[in-house]
Order: sequence, then C-alpha cells, then structure tokens
Amino acid sequence: FGKNWERDDIDAPGLKGAHTVFKDNQDNLWYVFGRSLYRISFHAVNHHEIANETQPMRWAMRDRLGRTWISNRYNKRIAIYGKDNTLTGYLSADGTLSESEAKFPARVYVIFQDSYGTVWIGSKPNGLYCVREYAPGLFRIDNINTGNSRLNDNEVIDIAEDSQHRIWICGFRNGLSCITNAAEIARSASPSIASVVKI
Repeated sequence: FGKNWERDDIDAPGLKGAHTVFKDNQDNLWYVFGRSLYRISFHAVNHHEIANETQPMRWAMRDRLGRTWISNRYNKRIAIYGKDNTLTGYLSADGTLSESEAKFPARVYVIFQDSYGTVWIGSKPNGLYCVREYAPGLFRIDNINTGNSRLNDNEVIDIAEDSQHRIWICGFRNGLSCITNAAEIARSASPSIASVVKI
C-alpha cells in the first residue's frame, strides 16, 4: 500500500500472553507473542529523488519560496530547483541564473536563509556571501570578507540565526563571528555589514 513496514523485536522475559494486539497514539501496532513484544510501525513514503545535476552534493537548503539550493561537493556550482524539483538554473557570480553550469566564486560549504529572507552562503576560501533576490531570478551577491567587515575565518562551515535575529558564522579554524544587523542588511540596497562581532 505504498508504505514501509518496520518491526522491532523487544525481548521481554517476564511477558506472558499470546497474540495480544494493541495500538498506541502514534498508530504503531504492538503485539505479544511468546516471551517477546513486537512493534509494527507504518511510515509513509514522503521522499523522492530529484535530478542529479549536482552530484555529489555538499549542502542543500529549501528557501521560503519552496526552492531547493544545492551546492556541489567538488566544484563551485550552486543549482537552484523550483518547487516542482525541476532545475531552474545555476547561480552565477554576477547574480543571474544560468541554464549552463555557471560557477559561483568559491566552493560552497553551507547555505542558510534567515528570517528576513536573506540567503547567507558560507564558502572556502572566500568566507561569507550575502545573497538577496531583488527580482525573480536576479540576485545581489556581496562578499562579507571585505573592508572592515572581516570575519574570524575565511572558511565558513556553518551558519545559524538566534532568537534576536543575529547571524552566527562558524569558521573551520578560527571560531565564531556574529552579524548583529541582519535586519538592516535585508532592507538596504547597499548593505554595510560593519556590525561583525568576533568571538
């Protein structure tokens, strides 16, 4: 019936009964047979494979428009797939989506979208990129590791946002950096990311 069945055999030496069946509040079936207790779980198949233009993948992120951003493990490509999982294009260095396999400026290790809609891309060795879509399929891409906005590390491997909307950037070698003005960046036509706190 299009579902996976999973059975767990739980050894219960003191258990008595035969063919006793009951259901829990997660719709698992439990039954007793001999000295064992069994659980049968019904899991809906809720995944499907998308096209493999980006194999092997390093990172994948679904944005709030339902698109999936995928970076390739060995090259500088970022592929963006639509809600229907068909390839929309490759994000190029100039912020356009290309049908051909355009390259991003650096190898991408993490892609993260904050609560304001800004996409943050962590790379190696070019640090952090701030990506904002200003028209369908057109993006402004700013590298954060320039001027006075230097991070602790040019090798970014993870990004997170806290409840105060600060953006935390984890470097591979030199610890954390924190961007405290994410809201200003989201509203600005020309972002200044001067509020970098090095931890």
